[in-house]
Amino acid sequence: MQLNTDSRRLRRHALDILAYRERLTPEQWIATHCELTPKVTDFHPGPASLRYFPYMRRILQVMADPRTRRVTLDFGSQLIKTTIVYLFLAWSICNRPRSIGYFLPAERDIKIFCQNKWYDLWTYEYRGKKYPRNAALAAELPLMADGSVNEDLFTYTVQKFRRCNMTLLGTGVDIAVKSQPYDILVLDETTEIERRRCEQAADRIKGRPRGLIIETSSPGEEPCYITDQRLAGTDEHYHVPCPHCGQPFEILWREHRDSGPYYFHADPAALGTTDNPEAYNLRQIAETTWLECAHCQGEIRNAQKQSLLDAGQWIPNNPNGTPGHYSFHLSSLYSPILPWGAALSDWYKSLGNRDALYRFTTGFLAQTWRDTATPTNPGKLKSCAGDYQRGDPRGDARLIIVDVQRADLRYNIRGYSGGKLSELIDHGSAASFKDIADLQDKYKADHVGIDVQYPERQQEAYEAIHANQGRGWFGILGKKSGTHIARTTPFRETSVGAFTGKKRGRFAPSDAITVLHINGDMWKAEMAKARNAENPNWKVYTDPHPSYIRELYAEYQTQKRNPRTGRDENVWKVKAHGQNHQGDCETYQFAAATWLGLLTTANTSAIASVLKSIAARAQPATPDDGSTPTTAKPPSKLQQALNARKT
Repeated sequence: MQLNTDSRRLRRHALDILAYRERLTPEQWIATHCELTPKVTDFHPGPASLRYFPYMRRILQVMADPRTRRVTLDFGSQLIKTTIVYLFLAWSICNRPRSIGYFLPAERDIKIFCQNKWYDLWTYEYRGKKYPRNAALAAELPLMADGSVNEDLFTYTVQKFRRCNMTLLGTGVDIAVKSQPYDILVLDETTEIERRRCEQAADRIKGRPRGLIIETSSPGEEPCYITDQRLAGTDEHYHVPCPHCGQPFEILWREHRDSGPYYFHADPAALGTTDNPEAYNLRQIAETTWLECAHCQGEIRNAQKQSLLDAGQWIPNNPNGTPGHYSFHLSSLYSPILPWGAALSDWYKSLGNRDALYRFTTGFLAQTWRDTATPTNPGKLKSCAGDYQRGDPRGDARLIIVDVQRADLRYNIRGYSGGKLSELIDHGSAASFKDIADLQDKYKADHVGIDVQYPERQQEAYEAIHANQGRGWFGILGKKSGTHIARTTPFRETSVGAFTGKKRGRFAPSDAITVLHINGDMWKAEMAKARNAENPNWKVYTDPHPSYIRELYAEYQTQKRNPRTGRDENVWKVKAHGQNHQGDCETYQFAAATWLGLLTTANTSAIASVLKSIAARAQPATPDDGSTPTTAKPPSKLQQALNARKT
């Protein structure tokens, strides 16, 4: 009797349950059924084996443990971190099938990953068609009648295996990250992915009782997502025993990140006597490098590395981490592929080259990159404290600045006297623009500047400014110098259609509102000098609230190499998990108060010189021969605002 489709499916499922299966560990199964081709690796092609990478055995066991919820690999390069992930996925598809989401930094990375690594694990090509490499993998692949792989069901982005599906996505678009839930989520090269994208992707396994997140990357600049996740887990480091004293130690480049002795040495004759990399004998350095034991200072040669790795073990630094979260840190100094001499020669070659030193620090040592930053000292704010309390009315004129956020409005109120003195009156959070209007009435503020940079509430801000123009409300917008505003221009004034969003006069006059564009870098420098007690006329009330101090110092200045010009430039960065609302408000206060004429002096010489040149251009030129002076150009809107304030 011929069985119908449902009966055949049920019979196949029953036979699959009753079929004999070898009881193999994940490592044994991978060695039996998976092959690494020379296209994937030229170090150990053939059956996939962890013989040369013993530190991966525990990681594979942890991934296969059903109690594990998260695995973080904060690794350097050439440590097969990506290889171990897709070997585990192959084992999972064949032995414990679950839906898989594999996230890469961009869409273009998907094809590269599939062609260079993933496809070669499952198939080989013969006469233009792809065929499974062995029977275990063939049982899961979608096959045609001739035994070849059905490439319509095994594409770059969606691969439909017999018992589960695997989806490969780039993280550049929100809809891709939020597309569907998964049982296994892989985030590869998280340093190249925005932090919020990683967090959005991690939400895809919420509610899954067997959900597993695997994230891998080399670290990047501080603050770094992969390093933060590693510190939240078990934070395990690989320790090896010294062949001389037997004491276990971690292979480190140096004892401390910023100080302490180096543990790698080479023949002194190869190092020379100068700091010029061209004077080093790099070949001799590579041949004579040895590792110093952290306990007995014994010499350990590169030929002994494999025996050290075989005897090593993982030791957790954070046994009280999140339950089910296992995290591991490993530098390329452990790689059996890279000799220690190559590390030391690369180090000397990178001296004096910031980009090369960045690659060595993050890619080889697996350490976050820390740019040289301008030090900030919140203790100096005590020197700026005036003899008055929070909420006391101060100054001849008062200005409110509002930093618009998704859920609330952060405000800052300052009083100004004599064109010089600036005193903080109050700060906090308001629920609506009506509350801001009430604050204006309470403190008798002359002007209110509204940040219009938040996209989702921009139209709401425009309409509030339009409704209160008669009360001195205006828009304010911070710009990065050199991109949206000239580097030597402190600010510029524009008009915007409140209900159309159009600029440059393409709207009805009654629709126009004023928006002040400020040079963010220039005015942040002014604010930084003030908070460091370098401006004696900038004051805060007695004993400022901790939230104000925290938000004022949440942003710091550092240097970063501009890839276009090749020069180091000063940039502003917000600390990890920091909120810089009051820092933004104080920056806006400086710019807006100067624009309105509430402040007539500037602590930054660049701003003072620009304002002086603006005033000079507004004066008529007097000829030397005593003839009639040349008529000056009509004053700009900026000069009109300054003159109106003075009168």
